[in-house]
Amino acid sequence: MNPLTITATVPAWFSVPTSDYMRRELDRSIELEDAIAIVNALTFYRSCEGNAPAGWIRMGEADITVRLISKDEQTQQAVAALNAKLDDLRAAYLTKQQEIMRQISELQAITNEVAA
Repeated sequence: MNPLTITATVPAWFSVPTSDYMRRELDRSIELEDAIAIVNALTFYRSCEGNAPAGWIRMGEADITVRLISKDEQTQQAVAALNAKLDDLRAAYLTKQQEIMRQISELQAITNEVAA
C-alpha cells in the first residue's frame, strides 16, 4: 500500500494567549514573515462540534497537506524512539548506580578509619 496524502482546511489557533513571551514571539514572527516560526507557534485543530478550545485565540485558517509515511517506516521510527528512551534510562540508572557505589565506598572508608 502506498503512503497516503491527505489535505484539510482547519482553524489555526494561538493556544497560549496568557503567555506574554509567546505572544511577543508570535508577533515578531508575523512581522518578519517567518513561516516556520509562525507554524510552530500555532496549533491546528478542529473539534467535531466546531467549538473553540477554552482560552485559545483563532488566528486564521490553514490548508494542511500531510503525506503519511508507510506503516513500516512509522514502526521503525517508533522502535528507534523507544530505543533512545531505553538508552537514556540506562544512562540515568548507571549514573545513579555509580553514585550509590560512591556512597558505599565512602561509608566503608569511614568504617575502616575508625577501626584502624
